[in-house]
Amino acid sequence: NKKSESKYGSIKFKYCVIVAGFKSQQVKHDSFYNIEKPIEVPTLHIYGKADKVIPYEMSISLTSYFSEPKCFLHELGHFIPVNSESKNAILEFLKSNA
Repeated sequence: NKKSESKYGSIKFKYCVIVAGFKSQQVKHDSFYNIEKPIEVPTLHIYGKADKVIPYEMSISLTSYFSEPKCFLHELGHFIPVNSESKNAILEFLKSNA
């Protein structure tokens, strides 16, 4: 039913983990970003302070489009960290959204 579909189609996320995320610069994606009406899906944003591919400022900027983003900043580059601190942050987020 098209009336019940959101701008994301029929996809309904329970939560989302975003690693080195950034806002798309494609004009066709503009409808997905509205600071006045933030995305209400629980999110965990993971980004690295030394990321040379996606500067962490771009990842921080993305969080403004979500209603209650949780963030985990690590000191390294463009990858998913696997130390105990990051694992605990990810597990805590997943448990709180299970």
